[in-house]
Amino acid sequence: MNLIEQLQQVPDYRHIGGRRHELWLVLLLILLGAMTGYWGYRPLEDFTCITQTKLN
Repeated sequence: MNLIEQLQQVPDYRHIGGRRHELWLVLLLILLGAMTGYWGYRPLEDFTCITQTKLN
């Protein structure tokens, strides 16, 4: 089982109104950002903005 398949197994307890993106994708972005030194909400936002074209 690869990482994405394992992340897809994590239960999503968020309220239905708060589910804009799949939970496994959010967790994957958090992991990628943390591995490259982006810790916290604002740095993770910076990470996604900087790497948006590469991630798409």
